[in-house]
Amino acid sequence: MTPTAGLRVAICFGTFPPHRNGGADFLARFAPALAAAGCEVHILTSAGAGAEEERLPSGVVVHRVMEDWTIRAGASSLRRANAVLAAERIEVVHVVFPDSDVQARYQLPALMGLRTPLVTTFWNLGLGRRSPVRLRLESLALLLRSKVLSSHDPGYMAALRRLAAGTKPVRWLPVGSNFPGHAARARDDGTFTLGFFGQLDFTRGVDTLFEAVALLGRRDVRLVMIGSAGRPERYAADAAAMAEFERLRALPARLGIEDAVEWTGFLADEDVPQALADLDVCVLPYRRNSLGRSALAAALEAGVPVVLGGRPDRVAPLRPGEHVALVPPDDPGELARTIGRLADDPEERARLAAGARRAAAFFAWPRIAETAVSLYEEALR
Repeated sequence: MTPTAGLRVAICFGTFPPHRNGGADFLARFAPALAAAGCEVHILTSAGAGAEEERLPSGVVVHRVMEDWTIRAGASSLRRANAVLAAERIEVVHVVFPDSDVQARYQLPALMGLRTPLVTTFWNLGLGRRSPVRLRLESLALLLRSKVLSSHDPGYMAALRRLAAGTKPVRWLPVGSNFPGHAARARDDGTFTLGFFGQLDFTRGVDTLFEAVALLGRRDVRLVMIGSAGRPERYAADAAAMAEFERLRALPARLGIEDAVEWTGFLADEDVPQALADLDVCVLPYRRNSLGRSALAAALEAGVPVVLGGRPDRVAPLRPGEHVALVPPDDPGELARTIGRLADDPEERARLAAGARRAAAFFAWPRIAETAVSLYEEALR
């Protein structure tokens, strides 16, 4: 697909590198992919992490103009953001919502460029009972104002369709891998190596994985927790998140599998492809949001057989049994049986590895950029 020539897009998000979190890492790959697809890309983000205006080597321009994201204190920031939209003749504003760092202060995106078509990508609806009232109001404002809604996960898309009630399109915008390049397997110590990649929280089903390894009871199986123990400060701002992190860190010892579990700590981006390539199977036993994780995209890109937690109706376009081995969430017995079967069947592992490499195309950054351009063009129409 050829995008509209020189389409001028502003992407609004609370954080951007050098700040590090999942959303900032996404934008660091997504914005250059859009620029490579022919768009003129501007980032509207928080002030303080660098120069107020910075042109990246990819051609993306970063505008760090948001001193305050709240309605009460952010009037001057909103004026500066709107001045950027006018000066750069922005045609579409793309809001990514919410922001895990800015959290309830993220209240201004729906007010930016009120005469400019808006596309919103929801990584969380922000409408749950635990969500602050101001975040819920911002979510509702974005739902009302957006011309096109999108999400990275079919579960959220289903909820968006119910909320939109047929009044506006809802599209899938996947999350790609945040890690560079590929690696060849470098480790073969005679054990069957499972791996989990990502943070520790209840939605990722790590406790189910530990329970499955305990049920399996095989001395030849080891589990590598890639990056999961690193940067515990990420959980410090939320007492419940820290409590869950500490519970999961202690669980292998409680289950008697501590010697079978290796925690790598935080890995630099360039080291992640090798860590994935050294796995026999990557196990991602998610309870929800099965498709909306960069860890899945990274594992598929690495060509590693993937065991994925989820429901068959929530993982399309992935095909269970071809692209991934799908297991129901919260079922350690079935997960243990699936792992044991793969440990004893190298042909099935090879078939799933080939399927993973094919499935990686769904999460390739050029394809994600093309999809985003189609959303912008739909909003303009």
